[in-house]
Amino acid sequence: SGGSEAANAPILTLLDLPDKDRCELVTSEIEHPCVDAAAKFVGKKGVNVKYAGAGPDGKVRPEEFEELVTAKTALVSVILANNETGTIQDIRKISKIAKERGALVHADAAQAVGRIPVDVHDLGVDYLSFSAHKMYGPKGIGALYVRTGAVLRPMILGGSQESSRRAGTENVPGIAGFAKAVQIAGREMSSDMKRIAALRDMMMRGITKDISGAVFNTNPGDSLPNTLNVCFRQADRFSVSLYLDKAGISVSTASACASRSINPSRVLLAMGVPEEIAKCCIRISLGRDNTEEDVKNFLAVLPGIVERVRTE
Repeated sequence: SGGSEAANAPILTLLDLPDKDRCELVTSEIEHPCVDAAAKFVGKKGVNVKYAGAGPDGKVRPEEFEELVTAKTALVSVILANNETGTIQDIRKISKIAKERGALVHADAAQAVGRIPVDVHDLGVDYLSFSAHKMYGPKGIGALYVRTGAVLRPMILGGSQESSRRAGTENVPGIAGFAKAVQIAGREMSSDMKRIAALRDMMMRGITKDISGAVFNTNPGDSLPNTLNVCFRQADRFSVSLYLDKAGISVSTASACASRSINPSRVLLAMGVPEEIAKCCIRISLGRDNTEEDVKNFLAVLPGIVERVRTE
């Protein structure tokens, strides 16, 4: 039904593993809510869950997995590209460490597929989850790559559809739309993302020039080209978002799944961003339809909005 169900499936499979001596999950503190919630759920059901931290650059350290992954670890689950900061993780190194200890690897690639090249064999993963709507496909349809031989517990029972991995009549229109979106992304991704990265860089330069106290939580050299996370000190994120919305510009105060939460982003807190600064962060996402004129318009209204919020 989407990326969340696809990401849930490998983690919930831990509840049915026959080897109770190898029933441990290693994940990180900066996962998407669908992985974080699933990890907490299996943790309450008896699975030992370990969490790797993240540095100020938003990256989890592969060397930390050297200590966390043991002979008891059944699954390692790490997001390929973070949904709030866009930071790309070194899944290859993490997979190598996990495989040396006999653990399987899941990568949540919902943000990455269609925006950067993704090769399951190169990454060394056993499961890879992604979603159609992130690449302009239909909503309500996701995909899970499962390596041959990797165990998967059916979450929906009742029929033999999808090789008995997910019962129920397939969403044929969604699948067809998903396939078309992947086809288009494969053809246009390189040119689209090069242009979008230039727009993001233009936005960063404008913010740096015109707004004092701006703190970027996105490193453009090691992140998705379309995502920018920025904090404006002493400017409440909800107020900034509201005034931008009135100006016809949409941003989010966290990931789209958690944008209504009043709490600071747990991803930013895990990166060591102080709470008072994390409360002032917004996420800006650029897409295929955005233009240089859009960025100029954004940069024309943003400094005044931030100043207004700071003085209210």
